[in-house]
Amino acid sequence: LHLCDRRQRQMCIRDRTVDSKVVTNSSKYYCVMLSAFSSQADGYQADAFYTIEKSTGKLLELSDLFPENVDYVDVLTAQIKKQMRQNMKKDENNVYFLDTDTPAALFDKIDENQQFYINGKDEIVICFAEGDVAPASMGTLHFVIPQKVVKELQKNS
Repeated sequence: LHLCDRRQRQMCIRDRTVDSKVVTNSSKYYCVMLSAFSSQADGYQADAFYTIEKSTGKLLELSDLFPENVDYVDVLTAQIKKQMRQNMKKDENNVYFLDTDTPAALFDKIDENQQFYINGKDEIVICFAEGDVAPASMGTLHFVIPQKVVKELQKNS
């Protein structure tokens, strides 16, 4: 969020809304999404996800879901890139920052603690902000990681 000088403050506050939504409330996890929408000439949405493990009360980061010696970043990234390519084959309007000649725009890999949540089927959903991995016009993007991929990573510890 940016700071506004005193003359702009009223306009800035009027053009920004923040909402919350419970994404998951299962026996294991409580996941909340905070969503901020800002508009001036263009609109921009930023989402933040908070996943709490109910048994411990711990706010989880993506790295907490995997053993220390497992390279989950590369495996999840490969899965996401696979889904991106499948989506582009299905619909030519889907465009992701893959295989581009512009290195600054290229999606290389997820962060170690990429935004995520766990859905009602106990699947990890990796989340990206507008413009991170695709044109901003595609909005915020979410990729469901199949449970078999996650279980394989957790088994290889």
